[in-house]
Amino acid sequence: MSTSTTTGLKWYALQCLSNHESKVERYLAKYKEENEEFAQCLNKVLVPIETVSEVKNGKKRQRDRKFYPGYVFVEMKLFDQVGILKKKPWYKIKETDGVINFIGKENPTPLAADEIGRILKQVNEAEGKEVPKVKFTQGELVKILDGPFLNLTGEIEEIDPQKGWGLIDESWNAMDMISRYGGVDWFQLGDRDLGTHMYRTHRLLQGASLSTVTEEIANSLKVKVNILPVSDDSIKTFVTTSDLGELEFQEYFVRHKHDLKVTEVHFKGIENATPGPNVIDEIQSASAIIIAPSNPIVSISPILLVPGVSEALQQKKGSTVAVSGIINGKALKGPADRMLLDLGHEVSPAGIAKIYQHLASKFVLDQADSEHTAAIEKLGLRCLATETMIPDQKESAKLCSTILSTFFPEVIKNES
Repeated sequence: MSTSTTTGLKWYALQCLSNHESKVERYLAKYKEENEEFAQCLNKVLVPIETVSEVKNGKKRQRDRKFYPGYVFVEMKLFDQVGILKKKPWYKIKETDGVINFIGKENPTPLAADEIGRILKQVNEAEGKEVPKVKFTQGELVKILDGPFLNLTGEIEEIDPQKGWGLIDESWNAMDMISRYGGVDWFQLGDRDLGTHMYRTHRLLQGASLSTVTEEIANSLKVKVNILPVSDDSIKTFVTTSDLGELEFQEYFVRHKHDLKVTEVHFKGIENATPGPNVIDEIQSASAIIIAPSNPIVSISPILLVPGVSEALQQKKGSTVAVSGIINGKALKGPADRMLLDLGHEVSPAGIAKIYQHLASKFVLDQADSEHTAAIEKLGLRCLATETMIPDQKESAKLCSTILSTFFPEVIKNES
């Protein structure tokens, strides 16, 4: 049983699935309304937002933008008078759909007074105000279209990155024109993304292979690692749903917000595909292979199902480690948890381990799921329970370093 000296009303942070913050807020408000005992513990629920406005096609549009994506803040009495954690409200919140866990997990850590003070100040300052959806760069000339300085031009001298949006020099002119023409605009891509896709498509139509085009793009963007498409052949992902039948993956994922029950996933063209240049050689010569915590159904499977790839990986089973993308029974991002459930898989690290047990000899799961370690080890996999949340590049590099130093210390030694 966890204990703490923290008593009385305190603010705590909940880590949530991306784009589930408002839903979590509604659920907790409903619990409070329906359960008097819960209401005595929970005082306030906060999702800090600001109102963002932009003018598109002559029309002003507004939307809410979250200050802290992936987090919900709660003010509550989580510990009793002697500092013992109140298990019922803690468990109720932790198991709420969309919640990953409290910051501090079994021993929730309250926010410091200056931290919550800064957050509340942000909320108060944003109330009743609008901020522009910034898409400018320093030195850019702009023309003022409204207000007392109408029609004046000026040069942007400074941009506050905390108030910015998207890539620094991204623009949406192409999508704006597609919308104006009444075209398909549900798949939103910025101008730079579209430029990359146009270049790739043009080069493929010229007869260049996907491997060649990928290398050209990587070199242009100064990407230092070697990126290999699993195949140069065309492989398309299709999802069969109970409501709308067969859909291309992008339509299911983006247009319908992956909110449909999946009955089948298949990859057209994969049976005739062949591994790309050097793919098998790189697998065979690798000192360590890490299967990333991506969706095992639609991200990893199309790689493994290319004829020859799984066979090559099976020969390197002793050098392969798989990482679970499921934490506390939920996917950190995307529909992996629902897909697994719909297709009859166990939604847990043990369920992920069963999918990869024929390919990997080692497995990484989040420390919050350490109770699954014994079940996974029974499958013949050596386990590492550690922090697997990777919200940024620094944490991603830290996780990779932990995996290599634990399972492949000779790789670290050789690199140094």
